[in-house]
Amino acid sequence: MSRWDIAQEHEKAWWGEEFSKIQLKGIITQYSGLIPVFESKMNMTDDWKILDVGCGPTCASLLFRKGEKYGIDPLMDDYAKTCVLPKGISLMKGVGENIPFPDGFFNLVISRNALDHMEDPEKVMKEIKRVVKRGGYVILSVYVYTPFVTGIHKFVERHVKCLREEEHPHFFTAEDIQALCKRNGFSVVSEHHLGDPYFAKPAPKPRKIVLKELPKKVFFKLVYVPFWKAVKLCNSVLGNKWQCGDYVIFAKS
Repeated sequence: MSRWDIAQEHEKAWWGEEFSKIQLKGIITQYSGLIPVFESKMNMTDDWKILDVGCGPTCASLLFRKGEKYGIDPLMDDYAKTCVLPKGISLMKGVGENIPFPDGFFNLVISRNALDHMEDPEKVMKEIKRVVKRGGYVILSVYVYTPFVTGIHKFVERHVKCLREEEHPHFFTAEDIQALCKRNGFSVVSEHHLGDPYFAKPAPKPRKIVLKELPKKVFFKLVYVPFWKAVKLCNSVLGNKWQCGDYVIFAKS
């Protein structure tokens, strides 16, 4: 099983109807103030086409009042079984590395809390560049860390697999996301640090699975959590501001 397949299996375990509702509440809380700002800057009209890459069952693109919305996610079939999918958006199974739409089809592409879950973020950005119109826009929201913490995460990912975050194959700083946009032909219009998202507990698992995962839970409490608390402390001692959290970048093609 590839690293991405492992991440997808762990991601599935989080989602259920209750979790979906709580996450949607968090999205509205975090982004409701930003959406009108973006809409006014883009002069959005009703005939715009908007793509939501890695949309999940919450589909942040629905916060935009105008435009025809489309959403792709590799776990869409699974979400259809465990969540009530929203209306007002055309949803399909798909990956960001191979977006199933023609060149220049969209006025706006958004991706919220998805880039660090993808197999190849660089390829995803090339695909976004391909499907967005010239002069179109991209809005990326990614959970970012300070350079020190990002470095620790990358070291753990390669060398200490028992301590890695299974759901996240990639870790970024805000500067990484800026560079990713610029390398792929986007100019940054604005950036926004939103802080920690609205967290919620994952969907309850069957008792059989809970018992099977008990050793891992013990390891999590006795080793995993103390380790990352120590990393956070070191980050502070080094004088870094603890600016982990959702980072939104608004860019133009």
